[in-house]
Amino acid sequence: MPLTVTVFKASALVVLATLAMALAASPARADYASAKRVFETLSGETQTAITLALIATGDFDGVIDFGFTRRFYKSIVSFERGENLDPDGILNDRELRRLETIANAFYQTLGNAYYTHPVSGAKLLVPRSLFDTEESTAEGIIFSRSDQKLSLSFVAFPLAQKSFGELYATLTAGTADRKVGYKRRFKSHFVATGTFRGRKFYTWINRLPDSSTGFTISWSADWDETGRKISALLANSFLAAPTKG
Repeated sequence: MPLTVTVFKASALVVLATLAMALAASPARADYASAKRVFETLSGETQTAITLALIATGDFDGVIDFGFTRRFYKSIVSFERGENLDPDGILNDRELRRLETIANAFYQTLGNAYYTHPVSGAKLLVPRSLFDTEESTAEGIIFSRSDQKLSLSFVAFPLAQKSFGELYATLTAGTADRKVGYKRRFKSHFVATGTFRGRKFYTWINRLPDSSTGFTISWSADWDETGRKISALLANSFLAAPTKG
């Protein structure tokens, strides 16, 4: 289950300023292995805060569950290079402050709020300020914009209606309207990306004992930067299994 869901603050990004002390002793120059060692000494909350911030800058579009991968290391280096900072893969005090500034500016515009699916009990962090309407459907909830540039569906399918395998086959099949560029099935979930009627989409569906639940977000070409960021945020904050509280 994605690490972010236990610590993400809906109104704003977890404050990064507290990380400076933890990283103060990091080497001035670091390779992947050194950067990985430093990152893994940090608390889960700290690792999550950094991940969410790198999503906000557009440098990371993966899932923190996989840990400090080379892809994640490259995202830190990408951020550092983009800000004309020392690209060593370890965030120092100055870099953290800059990362926090950019990330907070992005997250504060989203109006993030968790929604609970009425059937599966799954929880999805919805950037509610980006949408004009929300509508209940047989499968869950659809969030839309009046200009049709961004939409988000939060769904669940009972096992008796469609199995996880059948859902995977359906949602990853190419059609005249839907072109699937990437699909991958895991034991717990599957992911698919591509285009549908000219708009990009990102689908994440989890397997539960009695159903399948997840989301699809889609966006127009002129929303590509925001769409990519939001899809990564949703993947890292999705709670497929019902939780207490």
